[in-house]
Amino acid sequence: MRFQYFYLAASLMLASTLQGAIMPLESAEQLEQEITNNTSPVVVKFFATWCHVCQSSALPFEEVMQETEFAGIKVIMVDADTFQSLVQKNNISGLPTFKFYAPGGQLVDTMVGVQNLDTFKDTLRKKLRSLSPDTAMAQKQHVNAEGEILAKPEEKSMPEAKGGIIAGLKNFFGAIFSGIAVIFKKIIDAIKGIFGY
Repeated sequence: MRFQYFYLAASLMLASTLQGAIMPLESAEQLEQEITNNTSPVVVKFFATWCHVCQSSALPFEEVMQETEFAGIKVIMVDADTFQSLVQKNNISGLPTFKFYAPGGQLVDTMVGVQNLDTFKDTLRKKLRSLSPDTAMAQKQHVNAEGEILAKPEEKSMPEAKGGIIAGLKNFFGAIFSGIAVIFKKIIDAIKGIFGY
């Protein structure tokens, strides 16, 4: 009987992870590793359970992160009360704070607070799109030394287009496997708890 409930809980956790790579931070060391060792963009959300704005913006934030366009972006949730040292280290002055990192760990943007819930989703989408290498390429002019336009941003060669697809798939599956690893750790901890290991 215990295993039926355990299986159901594990299935629900897996299904929720596959919809988006939103994961709570488990240790201070994990944050740096997740940011610098990731091949996909990362959003770090600092929040607190007592923060009304954090609570009211949580559902719109999760809805945007579940959109197919942002499937390859990993989200790390940092509880400000649990990780005070990270709050100080990252100069967090208000909650919620969203930090947007490009693949490899470069901080691209920071958003502090939510001024207007009606425009929050659009603002968040714009910031998430700025993390994509494809978006950055589309914003640049492709010119040679003489100033001649070589190709329009939307005209990609076949190898370049294939590289984008492969990178996208790599980011997508990387996010899934990261989430699955967290789930298996929780499952193992639950089994240890049940059997007293």
